[in-house]
Amino acid sequence: MGIREYYSVYPWDFDLPGHARAADLDGITRTVPHFYEKGARFMTAESSDNWGPNGLGYYIASRLLWNVDDAKNVAAIRADFLEKAFGPAKQPMDKFYDLINGSNHPLFSEDLIGRMYRQLDEALKLTDDPAIRTRIDDLALYTHYVELYHQLQQANKEAHLAAFVNVLRFSWRIRKTEMVHTLGIWRGLARYENVKIPAENTYRVPTSKNPWKSDEPFTPQQIQQIISDGIANNKLREFEIKTYSEDLVRADALHLAVPPKLPARTEFGYMRGTNDLLIWLDGPVTIKAKAGLNYTNRGNTQLSLHQYGQAVAENDDANAPIAPASLQSFAVPPDKEWHEYTLKASRPGIYMLRSVDKKMGSDLEWPQSTPVSVKSTLQKSWALRARSGMYFYVPKGAKTVGGFGSGSYHIYGSDGKVLLSSKSGYFSIPVPSDQDGKLWEIGFASGSVALLTVPPYLARSPQELLLPREVVKADSGE
Repeated sequence: MGIREYYSVYPWDFDLPGHARAADLDGITRTVPHFYEKGARFMTAESSDNWGPNGLGYYIASRLLWNVDDAKNVAAIRADFLEKAFGPAKQPMDKFYDLINGSNHPLFSEDLIGRMYRQLDEALKLTDDPAIRTRIDDLALYTHYVELYHQLQQANKEAHLAAFVNVLRFSWRIRKTEMVHTLGIWRGLARYENVKIPAENTYRVPTSKNPWKSDEPFTPQQIQQIISDGIANNKLREFEIKTYSEDLVRADALHLAVPPKLPARTEFGYMRGTNDLLIWLDGPVTIKAKAGLNYTNRGNTQLSLHQYGQAVAENDDANAPIAPASLQSFAVPPDKEWHEYTLKASRPGIYMLRSVDKKMGSDLEWPQSTPVSVKSTLQKSWALRARSGMYFYVPKGAKTVGGFGSGSYHIYGSDGKVLLSSKSGYFSIPVPSDQDGKLWEIGFASGSVALLTVPPYLARSPQELLLPREVVKADSGE
């Protein structure tokens, strides 16, 4: 028996840092031995000619496929790789590979690109070895591809075509480095960017006849200029990420009011994939669920109740998020109808309700004012899909609401005024002097917002909000 894996497929990951399964070093270390333990004796993985984002992952995978016991030695394998590839520059290059490690959930942003350039610049200062400098230069060219792709995603209608051509031109010129999957880019990117490539510029037209192609290699001086410009043009985020405990309590003691402007949210909203909700239970609570909103042929949606904060247990699906052992579980049929289920707690406290629907589409409802919140962080940002808002709390004394957003959304202050609209990437909102210690709102959303300087918990009403105990204690005076 063998395994068909998908380590990298260009239309899925676009050669971006940490986006491919091959870039998830923890995932590779976990799954290869898991497949072997289950009886697999060979594996084939769809992969790409993209050693920039995935080279370390491909190398580790090859070692584990040869000897699964090396899963216990991945740290030593990585250290050996860094020593042999980069010598005296291994420390900044270790940080570079941490930045693009999918296990660390890198966020596609100016901040990420700026940090990648900075580590490469530091690495080049530590070595005169021509072979090592060539490897670092190649990764600098990969980083510039990431920068050009980011510019394409940020380009307005007038600049879109030129940004698209820049990506194609550059990927062709660096194709012999094998840092990015040039054929995949030329073959597939146009469809996703809604661009028609003229016949005289297509992939099959030879370089001598194609004005979009050049075989001129980049010189070390040109690459150094790319790095210098990349550092100058890609600013780092303006705030430090603040962490909070996961000791959650109800926010009742704060006596929070709903901000004006938007209607109070009554429905919860559509979900897909694996989603975790945090719920306070001090007795039986009857919830409603329906499944199969998009697909009805993938089996039941699985609901499971877990004690929040328990040690994790093994999960047969090596690629799924690992959950604690379930206290209760329910199978929701994919018939697009509401079904009722009763959650029962052994003692009052916070529990985790997990929904796994294999991306079929599902919905949940519960009695109004039942404390139910969701966590939205860099590791897993909550997908927002609603006109009415989800509320979050800005603690007393907070100076900045910092986060990371994608898609379409508005952030409203406690007075109901829009403070931010649909910024892709990191954002930083100064907190007005009279708006700390209050609820703010994310509304008109079709995207996600990770909260990084305030408690990262969202709820559809003040009564349903759960917050870290230390925040409630400090701001309520109780």
